Amino acid sequence: MKFIKFILILLLILIYKIISNLIKDAKQRKEYKKHKAEYEADFEPIIRKKDLTEYNPNYLPYAKGHLLTKTEHTFFITLVREALKRRLLVCPKVRLEDIIYVTDKQNRNKYRGYIKSRHVDFVLLNANCETVAAIELDDPSHTTKKATKADQFKNDLFFTVKIPLIRIYAGTDYIKEINYAFDELKFPKAELQKPTNPSQNS
Repeated sequence: MKFIKFILILLLILIYKIISNLIKDAKQRKEYKKHKAEYEADFEPIIRKKDLTEYNPNYLPYAKGHLLTKTEHTFFITLVREALKRRLLVCPKVRLEDIIYVTDKQNRNKYRGYIKSRHVDFVLLNANCETVAAIELDDPSHTTKKATKADQFKNDLFFTVKIPLIRIYAGTDYIKEINYAFDELKFPKAELQKPTNPSQNS
């Protein structure tokens, strides 16, 4: 009789474990499908292939826009000229996700939401196309409470990922401000090769 009770208890334990594992597997499959759908949604193109068959080529309500404002363009010209003297490349309007990624895989979507659809005004690259610094051109609109909060987030973000973030106020002496920042970051000036005197070769 005791043996039968023992067998029954073992069977109940076994059945309980089987049911528990089935429930656990079902939950894991559900979570996997959920995360897979979210992941695929993040990387799905804005225009799906099937949507391309639905558009009307005779009606495309789009127009060419300007990448930079007049103020940004004026600064950009000066920045490119000074950056070349340090062998640096300038990329305007770069998405944060192009140079920064989320390390927390479990909360990826949450923290990706903080940087998604945000950009930095200019990114500086070295000869190996490595990001060495970023620049924000601040105008009077950055004095609002919302803008100040967004600026602080960017400051903290770039500090965390160890990318120097340079802030320059619009309308200031750009050459002076740019070179001051470059000197602070110890970007060396490129040595200009002296032109060869043709008479010396004759």
